[in-house]
Amino acid sequence: MPYLFSDNKKSPENFGAFRSGDGRNRTADTRIFSPLLYRLSYVTALTGLQMYKKKTLREIILLIFLIFTFVTDILMNLILDIGNTLAKIAVYENNRKIDVVRVPHNDLQSQVDKIIATYNPKKAIVSNVSNLPIDLSGKGISVLEFSHQTNLPVTINYKTPQTLGLDRIALACGAKFHQQKGNLLIIDAGTCITYDFVSNANEYIGGAISPGLNIRLKAMHHFTGKLPTTEFSEQLDEPAFIGKSTKECLLSGAFWGMVMEINGNISRYTQQFDEVYVFLTGGDANKFEKHVKNRIFANPFLLLDGLNYILEFNS
Repeated sequence: MPYLFSDNKKSPENFGAFRSGDGRNRTADTRIFSPLLYRLSYVTALTGLQMYKKKTLREIILLIFLIFTFVTDILMNLILDIGNTLAKIAVYENNRKIDVVRVPHNDLQSQVDKIIATYNPKKAIVSNVSNLPIDLSGKGISVLEFSHQTNLPVTINYKTPQTLGLDRIALACGAKFHQQKGNLLIIDAGTCITYDFVSNANEYIGGAISPGLNIRLKAMHHFTGKLPTTEFSEQLDEPAFIGKSTKECLLSGAFWGMVMEINGNISRYTQQFDEVYVFLTGGDANKFEKHVKNRIFANPFLLLDGLNYILEFNS
């Protein structure tokens, strides 16, 4: 599986490390991969065959397969996740992520065109929560516009399905792709913290939404007269549990309050349901991953995995 199994032990291969290309995550100004090189990687396997003077039938079949793979196009999927300020462009082949680019809105179309020219995808899915138009016409790509009417690999059992965020749906599908059995709890630690639950009957049931780290810090300043503006520094591994200044107290309350909230929610779900698999994702997930008491699957690309799963499900 392309995600990490984490037992809250900090190690070089912890949060965000993936096998065989899944860790490729770059900015838009680099171009470090191409389908030609990708195909050539297969051909390197041929050197092993030279060691044998007599080739077996199995080796001959392998040789034919490798040559066929080299000379034909590899079918790839284009995944577009367009947020309010940034967009992610991903390329998948055989359910394996081989490239991810984060771009601002003003550079999205040009970067999409470059990605298409590089990888020649045949299918695409577009999840767009902004009003930014994106043009994929005339490029020979079958495009799926992700919406509440899209067919899904999970059943939505939610009182107000039209108000359910498409990102939460995609996260649920991403978790389902990685774990087909059991109950699934998906925690997205971003601007807000969302908790989404998929039952072992393959039904999305619901969850919870609470303020994220920076919202908590900003709210304490906004709704009080004297508490200062405080931001969580990216260089800060974790704040002191016992703050010795007003700023440290604000950071402690926001951060450790979230840690206790996350652990408390996991505890409630595991007490109420059997065989619960917990997924942690989102921009702030790496801040909290090692403080979660239960075993979790940490995957910063879970939403992209879900969109690709939805695209394949509709193919």
